[in-house]
Amino acid sequence: MLRIHIVLCLLAAAACSSRSTTRSSAESGAVAQAPITTSGAIARRNLDARIAGLERAGRRAALVDLLLARAEFFGSFADYDRALNSAEDGVELAPDDAAAYQLRGRVRSRLHRWDEALADFDRAEQLGDTAAALAPHRAAIMEARGRVAQARTQRALTTPSPTGRAALARAAGNRVHAVEQYEDALRRHRGVSPFPVAWLYMQLGLLHEELGDDATARASYQAAVERLPGYHAATVHLAELEHRIGANGDAAARLRPLLEVSDDPEIAGHLAAWTGDAELLARATAGFSDLEQRHQLAIAHHAAEFWRNAGADPQRAQRLTAIDAANRRPD
Repeated sequence: MLRIHIVLCLLAAAACSSRSTTRSSAESGAVAQAPITTSGAIARRNLDARIAGLERAGRRAALVDLLLARAEFFGSFADYDRALNSAEDGVELAPDDAAAYQLRGRVRSRLHRWDEALADFDRAEQLGDTAAALAPHRAAIMEARGRVAQARTQRALTTPSPTGRAALARAAGNRVHAVEQYEDALRRHRGVSPFPVAWLYMQLGLLHEELGDDATARASYQAAVERLPGYHAATVHLAELEHRIGANGDAAARLRPLLEVSDDPEIAGHLAAWTGDAELLARATAGFSDLEQRHQLAIAHHAAEFWRNAGADPQRAQRLTAIDAANRRPD
């Protein structure tokens, strides 16, 4: 989870050119309060403009970080592809540059290619990068794999932060402490970018849902989406929760706009499962099949869910579940 913080400073710069501000209506209820931020829609346009400017300037590292941010916040596998291609080009052009390996490792980590990412981080350290600089990236992989002791060792190399403590607590199964740390991060947040605030609400939504508190989870996801309209993961999780509790109309209505702006087949897959729409089923089938070729490790969990349900291919689902489990092995 901490890996998204690589780009939050850059996103803050991309969000700050407007005086328009928002405060989530959900904040007056069960979710933690956060400061006023700039308009999410304006911040998105500024992010797009910032990416275009970096492309023209040829600033590879900053461009890759913002492509990763746009991919995660707005569900764009095309941006993941562009980030990976750029990072791989960087290593080819500068095979003895530590920064190039760290950059490629961060992209690979986001695509769940964790063994390759760790190899890149090792190479970066051999070429002069510091263990402390690489620690957050290594820790995020350890946490994703449930290797809590190793993650704790990595976290100890850096200055403690609420988000770092939250990530470690969640990996250790201490969700209540993780909630406290993310709420602390919201209270401590200074700045007007909606990106970090929306991200923190998203993490709180996940944790409250895992704790069985659907009402607070729903409010947290809503706060994330209100701060950053079109926030892909928050919208999907909110729709999934609403479908699970029986608010099927709300769930489908939330997802349909994403069909026009995201190349993530999970959207079409959910809608096909909920509505029986044959065209959406075909779109999801083609999309998952394509991504399994390009980014199998990143998509394995969601693809398995699709094939287990709407895709009606339990053997394929079982194979992908095994691939995902092997990649997350805790040993």
